[in-house]
Amino acid sequence: MSEAYHPEAQARHLRCRCIRAILRLRTAGLNTGGGSIVTRTVTNFNGVFGVISNNASTVTHNTAVGNGHDGIDAIGYSTATHNTVNADGQDDIKASVSTVTNNTAGNNNGVGIRATAASTVLNNTVVDNAGVGLELGLGEAASAYANNVIGGGTEVSGGVQIGKNLCAGGLCP
Repeated sequence: MSEAYHPEAQARHLRCRCIRAILRLRTAGLNTGGGSIVTRTVTNFNGVFGVISNNASTVTHNTAVGNGHDGIDAIGYSTATHNTVNADGQDDIKASVSTVTNNTAGNNNGVGIRATAASTVLNNTVVDNAGVGLELGLGEAASAYANNVIGGGTEVSGGVQIGKNLCAGGLCP
């Protein structure tokens, strides 16, 4: 694995295929432009965000731990899958109009997975968050969720349950 330290990384909106990078910056870890693929990076203990991926990006197989704000932000029409996100200052994973699958998120100071505006949330493990486990969009742009394991605190806020989910040792209401 290579180590990347770049003081201006947060200022750049990179369109990249980022593979096997370790980022520990005083500000944001990795901020990509639209259409990026972010895979196998470690963005731990950055001052603000771990990974911010803009429209139509794929964020997969990453680790984001102990970042000052959010661990992973998948902004607009993106996919966040197979990530491990833990102990971030705010939300572990934040997404809108995106697909969030097969992630592990927990032990942060905010929401485990916040998926608004018609997102799909499937097969995640979300536990021990200070805020809600899953916070999902409502109304005409409701987010859908199924097959998640959610525990500790308030499990789910909003969204439409399209399959079974496990909340605090039993099926979610």
